[in-house]
Amino acid sequence: MRAGLNSLQGRLLAGAGASCLIVLVIAGAVLSTLFDRAVSESLDDRLRADMDNLLATLESSERGTARQVRPLGDPRFERAFSGWYWEVGGPGSSALSSRSLWDQHLWGSIPVTVADTGLERTYDAAGPDGSPIRILEREVRLPGSPVSQTVRIAGATASQRAAGARVRRALIISFAVLAAGILVTLLAQVRWGLAPLARTGRALAAIRAGEQDRLRGRFPEEIRPLAKELNGLLAQNERIIERARTQTGNLAHALKTPLSILNNTCTTLPAPVRDEVERQLQAMRTQVDRHLARARVAGPASSRPARGPPVVLAELIGDLHRTMDKIQRARAPEAPTAFRVDCEADVAFAGDRQDLLEVLGNVLENAYQWSRSQVTVRVRKAAGGLFVVEISDDGPGLPAEGRREVLERGKRLDESVSGSGLGLAIARDIIELYGGRILLGDAAGGGLQVSIVLPATGDLR
Repeated sequence: MRAGLNSLQGRLLAGAGASCLIVLVIAGAVLSTLFDRAVSESLDDRLRADMDNLLATLESSERGTARQVRPLGDPRFERAFSGWYWEVGGPGSSALSSRSLWDQHLWGSIPVTVADTGLERTYDAAGPDGSPIRILEREVRLPGSPVSQTVRIAGATASQRAAGARVRRALIISFAVLAAGILVTLLAQVRWGLAPLARTGRALAAIRAGEQDRLRGRFPEEIRPLAKELNGLLAQNERIIERARTQTGNLAHALKTPLSILNNTCTTLPAPVRDEVERQLQAMRTQVDRHLARARVAGPASSRPARGPPVVLAELIGDLHRTMDKIQRARAPEAPTAFRVDCEADVAFAGDRQDLLEVLGNVLENAYQWSRSQVTVRVRKAAGGLFVVEISDDGPGLPAEGRREVLERGKRLDESVSGSGLGLAIARDIIELYGGRILLGDAAGGGLQVSIVLPATGDLR
């Protein structure tokens, strides 16, 4: 089953894939944010614990300034520019700081994203060496001191950011694998879910080919009403066809008796007239017998064209030419129409000879009727096992807006010319029965060109 935006499978996959992608992106962003927040809160908790430990090592001197009575005990605060610092005091006061600060200060750091609770505040800033740090700042009054002191303690956030980057990479890889798995699962699910539609399509193709007459089998609840309606439509169509077949048979039977009477009556006519009448009556009986045979055939396969021996186009067109030439010479003996044929010798029709005879006869009769002096027939092979018959005349032609109309049953553009208006329509119906097509265009001589495309047989050699 082909997938595309014009197919149900493509639309379902595109919609589900887009929804899945949006959900995964949102979920990844939320998880990444939650992880960053958890790491930040963990660092803040660590800084608070270090702040408490630091305050336990501080006391007020006799002059009211802070002094450290014992080391903090964490070697990171002793290593220069380690990213972990502490400081007591600020501008205008004597500062006490960790050895890691060396000769720098924290009070000059520019806060970023400050969180102030009233008792303390935390913010991100750039450390003495330019690396990112997080600072916890608290106002405290040391025992024995009359004034408050500002105590700051900082920790490096480089490891926090690196952990966040690792988590984001892991999330991207994990979600990509998850998305691929979901899409594969969706594809399998959609194919499985739409399989009844494909089976329905194959069943309809079998019905069209005459291999079965109904949609059979079990269908899901959603497709069952469709299958029921299609079977009802097929049954109604069969009734219509059967009624038309019956009417055709009745009409053919009704014509057989008058034809027999005419055949017996024509024996009293003079010889030249009698011969012509007998030929025409024989042609009428042939048509009646043919339609009677079709009417007697039952079942859907009766609507398909019969397949007989290959019909060689060169021979058939030669027969038609002789017939048409006699008719035209009888109508206008002083100005006969020239007939030119360009036909490949090995082109043959894969169908019933009488059907092709009726098609080409109708089109040729129309061409002879409208031509001034010449009718041309060209037969050539085409791709895909087809052949093309081009019948053109040098008559007045047909405007583009009228070409579709003349293919409709009973339509005539010039009422001054005799005819029923059924010839091209009948030809079109037979051509479409074989899966072919008929095209109207401009001939090289200025008249109308009728192109007929039909299936060909294999190599005749």
